[in-house]
Amino acid sequence: MYRLLIVTEKQAVRDMFAAMEGWESMGFKLPRLRQSTDEALECMRKHHIDAIAIDPSPAFEDLNRHVD
Repeated sequence: MYRLLIVTEKQAVRDMFAAMEGWESMGFKLPRLRQSTDEALECMRKHHIDAIAIDPSPAFEDLNRHVD
């Protein structure tokens, strides 16, 4: 099972992903949802993450540089 991290400030987007069902049938564990760079980095330190989706907002420029 793949582990996905989704990082966005938008509550509606986090709610949408949290409400989605069938992750395991697509080969994913329930994604981890975070709303800040600090939360995302802490999550990556604590958990194995296979893929990360980051909101293109300027608020996450530091996180994008870190992941690159």
